[in-house]
Amino acid sequence: MSPYKVAVIGAHGKVGKLIISKLSQRKSEFSPLAILRSQEQTQEPTYKDVETRILDVTGSVNKLSEGLKGQDAVIFSAGAGGKGLDKTFAVDLDGAVKVTEACALANIERFVIVSAIGVDNREYWYDRMPQLRSYCIAKKYADSEIRRTNLKYTILQPGHLVDDGETGKLARNVSDRELDSLVSDKIYRADVAEVAIQVLKDPRTIRKTLTLVNGDLPIKDYLDSV
Repeated sequence: MSPYKVAVIGAHGKVGKLIISKLSQRKSEFSPLAILRSQEQTQEPTYKDVETRILDVTGSVNKLSEGLKGQDAVIFSAGAGGKGLDKTFAVDLDGAVKVTEACALANIERFVIVSAIGVDNREYWYDRMPQLRSYCIAKKYADSEIRRTNLKYTILQPGHLVDDGETGKLARNVSDRELDSLVSDKIYRADVAEVAIQVLKDPRTIRKTLTLVNGDLPIKDYLDSV
């Protein structure tokens, strides 16, 4: 069986780079395509033995569709990174939605997106987190639009992202916990990357939203409980 072709949009971001690195270590199973914004980025060591393609999520749906054609799945891990309101809405919201439209045109059914914890609960963040309001609005409505598509999507909503570690374990029963506690809980970016890969071929995660924070449950066991 030929490797599963996975395009990673936002492959130059912190989580995206980890996803590419992990996919590259499993080349008998996966064939990664790193979607980057510039030719300069393609020269970085992370992409040395990886197919790369220059695409802009703020560009046209048709161009995105052409660039993604032939892939089996898309992982969307792009974000504006705090570069202003216009950029946040152009990338985190409209960019994500345009990629789903491009997937539909390219006949790509499987779609995984890295979102953010708690964004579905407007009452929690709207007044309490004014500095993140625009970000949460963008993520909330991107997730809402994704749920309206016919794609086989999985929405990952990780907690506070941290670097320099990986546990391979997640918290159980997070839906039963108070949001105040969850939003301050951490998860290593490497664990988010691992989950993004493990859900790709797991039909139990299709059309599901998964809340991710580190805990004591191995990722496999966590997915068994979905």
